[in-house]
Amino acid sequence: GTGTIENDDSATVAIDDVVQAEGDSGFSNFVFTLTLDGNVQDGFQLPWSTSDGTATAGSDYVAASGTLNFTGSDGETRPISVAVVGDLEPEFDEEFYVDLGSASMAGVTAMPARGTGVIINDDFYADVVVTIDNGQSVVFAGQTTTYTLVVSNSSAVIDVPEVRIQTVLPPDSVLQGLEWNCSGSGGASCPASGTGLIDQMLAMPRGSSLEYTISAAVALGVPLPAVASLTATATLQPPYSDPVPANNSATDSDPVVGDGVFANGFETMPPRAEGAR
Repeated sequence: GTGTIENDDSATVAIDDVVQAEGDSGFSNFVFTLTLDGNVQDGFQLPWSTSDGTATAGSDYVAASGTLNFTGSDGETRPISVAVVGDLEPEFDEEFYVDLGSASMAGVTAMPARGTGVIINDDFYADVVVTIDNGQSVVFAGQTTTYTLVVSNSSAVIDVPEVRIQTVLPPDSVLQGLEWNCSGSGGASCPASGTGLIDQMLAMPRGSSLEYTISAAVALGVPLPAVASLTATATLQPPYSDPVPANNSATDSDPVVGDGVFANGFETMPPRAEGAR
């Protein structure tokens, strides 16, 4: 007669998740750890393989597979290393998976059977663009000119938590009494209005814009020639930086002329024809 002793014991193998920055070049090793819970007589083998999530094998990480050998001791650990490709390209965080197969020993179960590798973007580059324009080629003394200042985060990937937005006047400025209104789009927001020069620290999500309407009076009695000039800048705060710093600042400069009615305090008259009274 044959006595068959059926196994009624079980053990599990768990795999952890790995969250890590990708690096700027070469490869970074994402090391997953598998842990055995329970004793397994004579040991066993466990196959594994990688699979795509939002990350793509070949461009974001190196596809891999293999088989791990466990001796069967409770608490035993085994590593799985997956190479992740480093780059300088701003992108969304991405995921890939390490999937565990069926163990060679009955009663050994992978739980959980999938580990997740989260590739954290560590490239904080966003092109923030500044433009300013009053739509005029000259400004008149004693009159008001209105500037439109637009600050945009042109990145489709990177949300910038802090951008310092400033307006600056030259020391001998002829502009006075600055007043402004502001509106945001694409998730950006700003104070609705204010006076004087702008100096604000604001968040700019990807694809968002801020638009300021700035009015200023051009002073009377300034020596000519004179120039009305207003500069606007946007400065990203570390660790964020701009790959195109040249467009982080813009200036509108226009020559100042008489007010169209009076010039140097005297009424401007058309020239008389010869002999006219």
